Amino acid sequence: MPLMKKEFLKLAYDLAEVMNIPHRFNKEKGSAGKHFYYDFIKRHSEISLRAPESTSIMRAVGFNKPQVGLFYDNPEKLMKQYKFSPLRIYNCDETGVSCVHKHQKVLAPKAIRQVSKLTSAETGKNITVLFCMSANGH
Repeated sequence: MPLMKKEFLKLAYDLAEVMNIPHRFNKEKGSAGKHFYYDFIKRHSEISLRAPESTSIMRAVGFNKPQVGLFYDNPEKLMKQYKFSPLRIYNCDETGVSCVHKHQKVLAPKAIRQVSKLTSAETGKNITVLFCMSANGH
């Protein structure tokens, strides 16, 4: 799971303490400072502070290799069995826009397209948009 900036600075302090690395971090706060953070980000240009998307625990648990395998095997079996025409094959993409919950930004590699952070549930008011297109372009 990605770290928030505050968690990252606390981890840096704890690591320096455990490994007896000399440092000038704030011992009262038990945290590294903003200068350490900016220098770290400068040295590691592949990491940036980004806003994660909410991911419910149920969605995270349901997304695994056996489930994804079923997702791709079932349409192939149905295609062979029923020989659907391109007019009857649709691809749909759903997106939801939440009107409530916001996350703090987290540190993540720039190469990763989507950064997630677990929430207790995907609650609040949600506006859903569904786009569909058939294989023949309709």
